[in-house]
Amino acid sequence: MSKFIPEPTNVLDETKKSILSAMETISNTEDYTQPATPFEIMLGDLMTAAESDTRGKSPSLAQQILMIILRTPLLILKGFVEITDPAIMIAKAIIDVANMIHTAVFSAIETGLRGAVASMEMSIGAAKVALVNLQVNVEMAVSVLKSVKDGMPANVRPYIKICTNNEDDDCAEPAGITGISTWVLQVDDLPPDELAAAVEQKETFEEDWEKFKEQFAKAEQLLKDFVKAEDALDALEVGYEQFVIHTVATINKAKEAMKDALTSPFLLPGLWAAMIPSMIPYFGGLMPPPFPGGPPSTIPGMIYLLLLFLDAWEEFQAELVDESAVEDEFDCDDLL
Repeated sequence: MSKFIPEPTNVLDETKKSILSAMETISNTEDYTQPATPFEIMLGDLMTAAESDTRGKSPSLAQQILMIILRTPLLILKGFVEITDPAIMIAKAIIDVANMIHTAVFSAIETGLRGAVASMEMSIGAAKVALVNLQVNVEMAVSVLKSVKDGMPANVRPYIKICTNNEDDDCAEPAGITGISTWVLQVDDLPPDELAAAVEQKETFEEDWEKFKEQFAKAEQLLKDFVKAEDALDALEVGYEQFVIHTVATINKAKEAMKDALTSPFLLPGLWAAMIPSMIPYFGGLMPPPFPGGPPSTIPGMIYLLLLFLDAWEEFQAELVDESAVEDEFDCDDLL
């Protein structure tokens, strides 16, 4: 299955036992001669299994103990060479410094990024509040204009168009009103005869008409400001989404790439080999005497690097097999 579990029969022991027990029970439901397992024996087995784990959950620690036994020599060798092999000590120091720089740089970038995101979110929130205030002002101003229009003489009303929904009489067909930004406010100049007829009905109409047009112009300006604010908010939200999607994704991708490079099992052997360690005086390294080389290395260090390289190579080969299995058109799930 993998390098960690080479034998597939070593996993899911309790699950397989439970399935087999259930299958056996089902197959023998009509066989009265089949002796049932006494409850005392089952309870004893459960208690014995629970004794191997302080939580009473794991039936056996055999696999964990085996893993500890196998890993202990490697960990001892790792700790030994990291304090005795000069070449590995230098290579490990380089990796540690690179990790510190990587952590510091990306921490600073992420801090600045969080600040930028928070600032953009605050700007979007402030724009939404301002847009709501503009919407309230526009609705109040238009409501007042409609009331004033209803009090106008009948011959004047056709020159005033206030279209706020598709059912208004002032709306053209089709109006296409989908929101405040699509409202239509329009007032036309009155012909002299219509103005004279209105003045005959009300002496102060001409003065009232001029005031109405001033209020109408203010409402039109409010509507224009609302449309501009709505467009600005839309652009701000689009910019925020693009910033989060592209910038954050790019930074995360770079972070993952650096993390993969710095945690690669090939990095330590590669740095060690790049220094061309000398065999003098510990008999390890790549450069034999009397040729000069880099820092000296030890035989245990070379053994550790070889084990590390072989482990990394095996894992790399396993990944290639998994990728080829994914690309293969043959699907094992269909057979299972």
